[in-house]
Amino acid sequence: TLLQPQVDSLTGMFIKIYNDKSVTVTTEFTGLPSLPLNKDDLTELLGNLLENAFRYCISQVRIRTMETSDSYLLIIEDDGPGVADAFRDSIFQRGVRADQLNPGTGIGLAVCDDIVQSYEGSITVSTSDLQGAAFALSFPKHH
Repeated sequence: TLLQPQVDSLTGMFIKIYNDKSVTVTTEFTGLPSLPLNKDDLTELLGNLLENAFRYCISQVRIRTMETSDSYLLIIEDDGPGVADAFRDSIFQRGVRADQLNPGTGIGLAVCDDIVQSYEGSITVSTSDLQGAAFALSFPKHH
């Protein structure tokens, strides 16, 4: 599934929702314009991860793809507060939310984890060089 059309429609929507912020969205899909995912799955993943990125960012969201010898990577980053080390494993479990102040069901990332697992992939969170959270989704090439 091609990334740019999906990302454009979702970011357009989130820019309207979070119009009190001035969010700059950067995309880098040069080497890998599409991912071997079902369109609905990709939309669900991007929707959940971009909503979090828009919600927590100060002004920057970056979405990029990379290819390694054995996998395809999708990385979504923001310049918000990031995810504390203590929550980095548990945020992918249902009902667990690192941020109890913001409304949310706590299942968005669990849904992402389920989808990524269905492709035998993995999802991890680390600190972005934008200072916020960096969610990295990895999909193996052996399908």
